[in-house]
Amino acid sequence: MTKNDILLKAINIISTEGYDKLTLSSLAEMLGVKKASIYYHFNSKEDIISALYENAKKLLTKFTFYIDFSLSAEEVLNAVYEHWDMIYQDREFAPYLSLLEQRYMVDDEALNISSSLDLMIDAQSDAVIDNLIERKKLFFNDKKLLSRLFSATAKDSLKKGESENFINSFVSSFSH
Repeated sequence: MTKNDILLKAINIISTEGYDKLTLSSLAEMLGVKKASIYYHFNSKEDIISALYENAKKLLTKFTFYIDFSLSAEEVLNAVYEHWDMIYQDREFAPYLSLLEQRYMVDDEALNISSSLDLMIDAQSDAVIDNLIERKKLFFNDKKLLSRLFSATAKDSLKKGESENFINSFVSSFSH
């Protein structure tokens, strides 16, 4: 049994059963090993959680993308939303999102990682909306407000796991 085996089982327990169900005893039982085997790699549940947070940060850095701004506003916004949806649906990263959602109100590190994801979406939204307005593909006087409206609506949809098609109505509201 490796350190990675422990972490994979731990994130699985947290994402399917909840943070409170993760104990070193339950982890050892599910792995079919003695608790001492867990202690060989980790001193505590908190050490496991810290390692999971490090994994979440590493995974988050792999999500880069390219946008072709010659496309229509609807196509650009759809591409951005699909990229964000890919992050939320990623088989490897989705369990970490569950951990972050369960812990961000009580754990500073979970809050920091969640905030980083939110800031990434906000910054990408700012850049995309700014570009679309500059290219006269969207029309609105307050770029920041329009960007916040787009990113907040998208994040809400992503967190709820809804595949709402709000982009068509968003674009038609702010384009000619």
